[in-house]
Amino acid sequence: MIRFCKILAVLLLLPLFGSGQMVDTSFRQASFVEFSSENDLYQIALKADKEFTNGLSLRVGDQAFRNLGTRWLAIPMKSGVREYAWSISQDMYTPEDIRNTEVDTTDRPYCGLLYLTFSAYSTDWNKGRRWTSELQVGIQGPAAGAKQTQNWLHSNTNNWIVEGWDNQIGNGLLLDYRISVQDIITKNISYLESSTFATLQVGTMRNFVAVGLQNKIGWFNSSYANFGGLQNRNQPRNQEVKASNGDRTVFLNRPWQAYLVADIGVSTIFYDGTTQGSLIPFEESVYTLDPAQITRFNAISRLGISLSYGRTQLSYLWVVTGYQVRYSNLIGWGEFRLSVSL
Repeated sequence: MIRFCKILAVLLLLPLFGSGQMVDTSFRQASFVEFSSENDLYQIALKADKEFTNGLSLRVGDQAFRNLGTRWLAIPMKSGVREYAWSISQDMYTPEDIRNTEVDTTDRPYCGLLYLTFSAYSTDWNKGRRWTSELQVGIQGPAAGAKQTQNWLHSNTNNWIVEGWDNQIGNGLLLDYRISVQDIITKNISYLESSTFATLQVGTMRNFVAVGLQNKIGWFNSSYANFGGLQNRNQPRNQEVKASNGDRTVFLNRPWQAYLVADIGVSTIFYDGTTQGSLIPFEESVYTLDPAQITRFNAISRLGISLSYGRTQLSYLWVVTGYQVRYSNLIGWGEFRLSVSL
């Protein structure tokens, strides 16, 4: 337990120390635009409007964000490169029975989130290590527009209008900070890349810690360059570079990629604002859940495929996890992601 607390303390304090790092200032990051759509309809099994039911996100990466207030987020490293991105996202959560217009205090409340994410990535591809530092700023509640988005989607797919959104969690502040570290564990294996990861998030909405294993199998660029393997027009194409310690080869800017994704993780949840409301509410909610009703320990798996040619990448992920409320079982959703390097 003492060791675990020390790790958490290091994760929290690292962003405060920003001097003495040796950053490759000649590096030009990949500029890109990425759109992702998540929905429970994008899967064969587990189709149901319950828990996380829909997510939309638009992310843009460019070196210009370094000078627009994101630079201070970057985690210091002795050597490596830095990349920056901004995104806007909308998430929505619903109870299991979306036809019920009455309050059901045994199930999770409706919840909508609308927020900006400011991201800084510090990467040493020689060591195979990446730090991700993110600040999320936004709103929870009716002001997030989740009711309008879901009912618009339902009306255009011949589904019923969801009336229960009038019982959603009230407006509140979303202000969260997330820090993650990813470390490679495979060496010179051309068609397999395995990495461990650890994540800590604290703030007004979600407080949790997670650890797990990420895997890529197939023909791919290194995950430790260019936002997980996008093509970068500022670098030569089809590079094969030896890491400085000679223990592995890094592939960059391949003209095409085709690989499978298989991730697994576990998490401990300390506070969940999507069921309990923001820690800084602007108004009262119709109802929220008690802490005893929420699952504190959870597991998650992600299976998917990614295809790219040139500067365009299309990915699909199937996500399966446990329902946040104690009495229920597994839930799942699919995610389509389109990324275009500029």
